Amino acid sequence: MNMGYGATMAPQTQPQGTLPNPSSPTRTMRFGSLLIEYDDQVLEPRPWTAHQSHWAGDLLTTAPPGPVLELCTGAGQIGLLTIAATYRELVAVDLDPAAGELARRNAGQAGLASRVEVRQGDLQEVLGPHERFPLVVAGPPYLGADERDLYPATHASRSTADRAAWRSCGAACP
Repeated sequence: MNMGYGATMAPQTQPQGTLPNPSSPTRTMRFGSLLIEYDDQVLEPRPWTAHQSHWAGDLLTTAPPGPVLELCTGAGQIGLLTIAATYRELVAVDLDPAAGELARRNAGQAGLASRVEVRQGDLQEVLGPHERFPLVVAGPPYLGADERDLYPATHASRSTADRAAWRSCGAACP
């Protein structure tokens, strides 16, 4: 299955009027067949995560029915590209309300809003105890020590959220 991963991943600055956070300029990048909007409150989509989406999309061809779960959704690119070429629904979870807003915008831009539910909060609080998903994708926030200076706003503002996200992701994997 070709999910449309392309080599063009250059960010483009968006006009000030389209910002989820007016103090943080929004950029747009091609992520496979999608255009993904992001800002300094989430990590810039990384090219190799499009490969994750492609692989996950391939797995969906033989997975049982049901929605895909995306943990630590950020701007939503991994989950959105995973379901883009399918009829699956996506439940996208993130602790950060700004990330949730970006994921909703990106779902709408991709024409997938009717199949995407964004939930904001701790994984253990926003998912029901009996909810089941045939596929879980995740891009937990990670900054190596050598990258923290490249994303100072993300690192400084998300450090508490990052620790909580890692706890949530860890709780999902016994």
